[in-house]
Amino acid sequence: MTESKRHIPPGESGAASLDRHSLTALRALTLTDRGQPKSELAAMTFGVDNASSRSRMSGLSAGLVRAGLAREKKDGRERIMEITDLGREELARHPQEGRSSKSRTLSYDLTLPNALDSQLVHPDDRPRFHLRHASLLALWKLRNKKFNAKDWAYDQMLLALATESGDDEENMKVDQEVLRSVRSHWDKGDLRRPLVEALVRFQDPKQRRLTGPTLVEVGDRIDTDAEAVLWTSAAIELAHHYSFAPGSQTDRLTARRLLSRSKELLLKARLDPVLEVAADYRLAKAAKVASVGWIGVSGWRQTVEELSAPNDVELRVLARTLNELNLKVKRADSFNGVLEGLDRALTQHVGRWIMRAQPSTEWIFRRAGGIGIAKEINDWGVEMHERGTLNDLLISQTRANTNLQHELKEFIRKGEPYLQDFDSVVRPHLDQSNALLGNPVQASSVSYDSMLLNNLWNPEMVAAHAICRVPAGV
Repeated sequence: MTESKRHIPPGESGAASLDRHSLTALRALTLTDRGQPKSELAAMTFGVDNASSRSRMSGLSAGLVRAGLAREKKDGRERIMEITDLGREELARHPQEGRSSKSRTLSYDLTLPNALDSQLVHPDDRPRFHLRHASLLALWKLRNKKFNAKDWAYDQMLLALATESGDDEENMKVDQEVLRSVRSHWDKGDLRRPLVEALVRFQDPKQRRLTGPTLVEVGDRIDTDAEAVLWTSAAIELAHHYSFAPGSQTDRLTARRLLSRSKELLLKARLDPVLEVAADYRLAKAAKVASVGWIGVSGWRQTVEELSAPNDVELRVLARTLNELNLKVKRADSFNGVLEGLDRALTQHVGRWIMRAQPSTEWIFRRAGGIGIAKEINDWGVEMHERGTLNDLLISQTRANTNLQHELKEFIRKGEPYLQDFDSVVRPHLDQSNALLGNPVQASSVSYDSMLLNNLWNPEMVAAHAICRVPAGV
């Protein structure tokens, strides 16, 4: 019998047959993905650690080894179980087993190949892309050191955070479910646990604003630079939420504290070549949230050392993915530098014109609102679209202002090349510029409150985009 045909025979020595889709065998085989001590496998596979589970694990692991799906080796006093290439092939034969259409529980699908295959874009929530990037960077750091049994829960959560389903709500539910699955196996003293718990809570819009105190506490205990990049993926975003739509003075103070700690951690993290791109992007974003403006482009090195792992197939694929994502993040930084010019131009002109013609709109452009201001501006933008009252005002004022016309045309010229990278992010800003110039644009729709809080839109962008949704031009 050739190796590729050697599957676990039904009923052999108590080992569950993968040909019969045993979830227990699938889980055990998955847990050997990066090498797992046998002393830990029983608790992770069966959920309990007692004489019975250890006895069952002994029979199951023996069957996996005899079938050629796993191998056993000694590491000091520990016996390590590792999956073989044949074992990976066997897992690939059951891509849907044990997985519902609604969720992804802790099982064999939390693997590096699955995480790397999910390259989906979420136009309304850009932070998810950067969280995925940070998770893969942390995974790279974790898997390039000696794997410890205590790393298993963190490894599984990084895979969950990096695996995209195409739907933000499903991603959130999956991450919550995986966290519940690994929590019982995760040492409460592990500082990475509260970090991951905060990241999972942050993804829930209903809980996001409540994560401030936890993020502050976790930020003061960050242990590694990779964890710092992960933490700032949420901390800087929350600081923006608190700054743009504060519920109290405490929110403003928390925002300043999160930004200060983020800068401190990122300046250290950027000294690591592996983390430099992600850290520099976040430093630029922190400056933008602090109302300094986007300052990322000028401080970046032109070339970044590429990651490589010639002796490990999986790490080699992870390295290739991270190299691609680093380039994409650099392109995003470059576009944000171009967008800064449009941001300044709209802030200088559009808000002033509207407040002069409609004094009642001053509250919008003075940002004098609380928690609900994002929704209120969203509703105002929708109303302006339906009434069409801004079209004549903004287009006529733009036609009378040659400086603004020049800035808008410059943005269009510089921004269009980025459509191939970030169409859903770039196009609305190109539409805003064309609409102000009186050029026809295709009607489009965005969630303004989402853009205000997740993509750093300002109210002037909402006003400019409101006229995109009605045929513009005279």
